[in-house]
Amino acid sequence: MKTFGYTFKAYLATRPEKSLGSDDEWELATTALENALKSRGVEYEVEEGGGAFYAPKIDFKLFDAIGREWQGRLYKST
Repeated sequence: MKTFGYTFKAYLATRPEKSLGSDDEWELATTALENALKSRGVEYEVEEGGGAFYAPKIDFKLFDAIGREWQGRLYKST
């Protein structure tokens, strides 16, 4: 996907080996993030075990015009 002159990839980072919480909590949170990506039509890859120890996450990796990779963050504007 391309926006603001950058191309980017989205990753759904799932439960790492060492983590807090139950399997049910992780499944609920991971499914919610996956549904959010799908509802917005965002193509993504699954990054097995890449989540934080306390929750799964969505990572955005941006690539500039010369191919350098940058980790992106999304912020809700008010």
